[in-house]
Amino acid sequence: AHGVAHGWQRLSGPFLVTRSQGNVLAELNYQPAFEVYRREVEKHCGETFADTDFFATAKTFPLAIEGVDGDFLVRDPIKRDGAALICVGELPQNATVFLLKGEAPTLIASAGEAALAACRESRQHGHAADAGVAVVFDCISRALFLGAAINDELAVIESALAGCEEIFGALSLGEIASSRAGVIELMNKSTVVALLGRSPRP
Repeated sequence: AHGVAHGWQRLSGPFLVTRSQGNVLAELNYQPAFEVYRREVEKHCGETFADTDFFATAKTFPLAIEGVDGDFLVRDPIKRDGAALICVGELPQNATVFLLKGEAPTLIASAGEAALAACRESRQHGHAADAGVAVVFDCISRALFLGAAINDELAVIESALAGCEEIFGALSLGEIASSRAGVIELMNKSTVVALLGRSPRP
């Protein structure tokens, strides 16, 4: 059983990926990707990329591909390469993407939601709600964004998994889980909680 959440909220878009290769995003709406991204971010944050390190600003403003189920698959721009953006995950050409924004309370709450979703799925499969072991993968860029508040995120996860005998995990660069449609996906800036359940109840 598992749960996935990210907590990032749509800020602007949609934008069309008009040129990309793997994780290199070259164009949005037939314009240089960095220029479109810079213009949108600076409009909303009141800062300029000229005044700060790229990732210091970009960590608050990820991109996301909208899936057929309406969920967002978050993509983390980690650096600029000329007019292109380098992201952690792939952005397919002709995909529709949105600019997202994060706030600490929403991200923290979403991590708890991922843990609770894993508990619900565990019960649906006939396992005890307080599974024996929980494995948590939380994106390193969430920790960089939250700073000291990452402890609040971990506390929310731990509270939701209060019955577990053991909780362990890692800060990761990209998280993997199956979507609601059953497709295994590489995610960014997300929290994944997996429960290794006890034997089904008699």
